Amino acid sequence: MAGRGWEMKRPVQPLQRFAADERGNALIFVTIMIPVLVGFSVLAIDMARVNALHNDVQSGIDALALAAAAELDGNSDALTRANNAISNLLANQTKFSTAGNHTLAAADVTVQFLTGIPASDATVLNANGTDANGANWATTDPGQAQFAEVTLKSTSPTAPFSTIFPISLLGGNDNLTVGAQAVAGFSGIVTCDMTPVFICDPFKNADGTGPGFNEAVSSNTWFGRSVKLETKGTSWGPGNFGFLRPSNNQGYGDNDLRVDLARGTVQECVNSRHLYTSTGNMTANDIAGLNTRFDMFGNGGSFPSSTDTRWPAAPNVRKGYMPNTKGQKSACNIVPGSPATSYMGLPNDSTADPMFTSGLIGKGTWNYAQYITTNNLGAVKSHFDGLGISQPTRYDVYEYEYTSGAYKTASVGGEVGAPQCTTTNVTTDLDRRLIYGAIVDCSLQSNINALNGASGTTLKAEGFGSFLMLSPVVDSINTEAVDVSGKAGQGTMANFARDNVQLYR
Repeated sequence: MAGRGWEMKRPVQPLQRFAADERGNALIFVTIMIPVLVGFSVLAIDMARVNALHNDVQSGIDALALAAAAELDGNSDALTRANNAISNLLANQTKFSTAGNHTLAAADVTVQFLTGIPASDATVLNANGTDANGANWATTDPGQAQFAEVTLKSTSPTAPFSTIFPISLLGGNDNLTVGAQAVAGFSGIVTCDMTPVFICDPFKNADGTGPGFNEAVSSNTWFGRSVKLETKGTSWGPGNFGFLRPSNNQGYGDNDLRVDLARGTVQECVNSRHLYTSTGNMTANDIAGLNTRFDMFGNGGSFPSSTDTRWPAAPNVRKGYMPNTKGQKSACNIVPGSPATSYMGLPNDSTADPMFTSGLIGKGTWNYAQYITTNNLGAVKSHFDGLGISQPTRYDVYEYEYTSGAYKTASVGGEVGAPQCTTTNVTTDLDRRLIYGAIVDCSLQSNINALNGASGTTLKAEGFGSFLMLSPVVDSINTEAVDVSGKAGQGTMANFARDNVQLYR
């Protein structure tokens, strides 16, 4: 019996051992988990791809919006330049979309220009410039556009994205669309170093005819012309100028303005979209402040004092005035000399341009030969002859006179360019004789309202320009147009102003 019982237990023991054996359990879990792990891995890859695509697209859209916004300076061609910036200046390549590598182009985006944006970033803007509250911010007026909204089209080859993971098995869509939108704004050109002067666009008549500032700059007809600046006559026209003030007018009077004109800077930074004017004609104090550049100071400590280092004389003050000799007035109040064969400062252009009704804009040709002869500047002429320049700009002559030392050479009548009234309060900065003015389109109705004293209105500048003072001020300011700020300029104002452009959304 014992043997038989033992025989009956033998088949049970292997079954028990098998039931108790846990070896191979991991294989079951691995078999179950492999699809899950692969699925998560594929999802992770899809997430990485879509994030990379979105980052590429968003960077491109941001760049396009900034490029467009940088052109929104309020001028008549602002929208044209903004669209050109998007079409021609940028090419960002995106990857990982269904189309593979794709160069982002103007056809991929919707561009809308806006007068403003909702106060809250949570308020959604659609591609047409209408927000979630129904307010429409879109504009086609280049003078009102301050923001550029760029939205990726869903039809762009960049937008479609096909997943590797079959989301359709879970009831989703294997084909996704990547979206991107950016809003950039231009809040004006800001400068902190300008003379408190605005100048009516010298290249546009009061009725709006003429090429205007931007065209004159782009065609290179701005530079080197004489511009006679006069205070307002019966109407604001090309070459008329006025004064600026700080945004807070409280207590700002003629004594403050004359100091700012003498120093050559305003009391606060200036924004091209909001210029605050100081009404009134040019006074004797204003003239005296401007003329400090020519080594002309007050006597006996009166304004402007020759010892006040806030308004030094320019290093070259040659102006066609009689030198200080016995029996004549003090060197601080020297008088114009004549004839031109003996005394001659840098002159205006020989003829006015008939295109402009004011008669204040020259054609760019001046009596270079007589200036050289009168002031015994043969060495200066030889320099420019060697460069193949038959008639340099007055600014170039003025500059080379000083850097070569020729400013110390006496004219036929005995005048030298070195300051005589003061020999200590003199700067080495040649640009001391430059006026940095805001250029204003005085034919625009909005500017006309501000010029005529409408309450709460400010002027809007087309840009900023530098003008060389050719001679001391008597009743007008004789200048030569030297440069303009921005990429269209000659580079001498590269650090003068900055575009206030930023991403808002």
